[in-house]
Amino acid sequence: MATSERWKLFQQSCRKELGRRLPEFSGLKSNEERAKFCLQLDCWEGETLSQLIEKLQSLKGKVGKSTDRANHLRDKGNTAYKAQQFQEAFTLYTNSISYCPEALSSDGNGTECLSLALANRSAVLFQLQEYKLCLQDILASIDAGYPESLQYKLLHRKVLVLFKLGRTEDAKKEVKDALEAIERADIPENRKEVMRKELKSAGRNISKQEEGKEGGIEEEVNIPKLQYGESQQVAHASVGVEMRREDGKGRLLVAQKEFEPGSVLIVEQPYAAVLLQKHHPTHCHTCVTPVLVPHPCRGCQYVQYCSRTCEEQAWRDYHSHECEHWHLLQMVDTFGQLSLRLLLTAAARDEKPPSASMESPTTADKPLSAGMESPTTADKPLSAGMESPTTADKPLSAEEK
Repeated sequence: MATSERWKLFQQSCRKELGRRLPEFSGLKSNEERAKFCLQLDCWEGETLSQLIEKLQSLKGKVGKSTDRANHLRDKGNTAYKAQQFQEAFTLYTNSISYCPEALSSDGNGTECLSLALANRSAVLFQLQEYKLCLQDILASIDAGYPESLQYKLLHRKVLVLFKLGRTEDAKKEVKDALEAIERADIPENRKEVMRKELKSAGRNISKQEEGKEGGIEEEVNIPKLQYGESQQVAHASVGVEMRREDGKGRLLVAQKEFEPGSVLIVEQPYAAVLLQKHHPTHCHTCVTPVLVPHPCRGCQYVQYCSRTCEEQAWRDYHSHECEHWHLLQMVDTFGQLSLRLLLTAAARDEKPPSASMESPTTADKPLSAGMESPTTADKPLSAGMESPTTADKPLSAEEK
């Protein structure tokens, strides 16, 4: 039987059992009593919910990190790189990174494994002329503890990248450290001389176009603008709409001004969102933007992010609790996962409810941050006909109460 079918049957069994004992449940006085009651429900094949949870706990921790597997994939990436098969090398190095433990592994090589894979991927990105992404991997590799004996490679590449990005002053500041690292390196003198010449010529060879490039790593986020500005009565909504309550319809938004088709009425960050499973290999699990250079989760190989910032946010808010159970959570439907994420996010943020003076048309209570644009699209809006890669809290429609 398919996992999705078993999950549906499990839900039906729980609802049936709870329905049968609803009068007993209704008489309970506290949330603690209700929780204990639910844990003792006979939910599946004669087992209580508490017993099922214990079984699932015994399966936790199978997150797939492996230094041996990571090293094997990195070696294959090295072979592809030497053959100038850069796209293949990029894929292999990325897969290697996903298997690398971020903490020290049992053989003590976990962090070195990660730093080497990141450094090698930066070399591929340099060949592909993805200089900003290359610089991200260089910095991440150094942070991960790239071996001192090999530092000359990264520092040399870092200077070249900074020149390519037009960050001439930053590059000049790094030249001294790169030259000193080259002098300390245990490599033939003729190779040292080649690297010195490359550093000296890099600044002279930079084009006028590159000199004027924006040097920062972060791209500017294009946040949609609310027509007529933001309302002071309805959180995150345009001044041109108001909230009403009508008999037979409940709570609804009503336009008070003229709007052209395609006008932006509400811009709001979702309180919580879950990436649809089919988008797991291609999108960031935090901001749901397409991922060009994946940054894997520190604890498992299954979840990826567009940046270390998104990885840290997810780990802080919810994924530190989801991580070791991730393969089990994939047995649960999307809204079951979203329910758990809502609870974990609320616990992590320990936030107060929204102010009574400000009505919100959805469930979130904070204005849009620079990192996200809508409940489902995050940094980049979806084009017409394109399905959203997330399932977030649904906004209240005109017919909902």
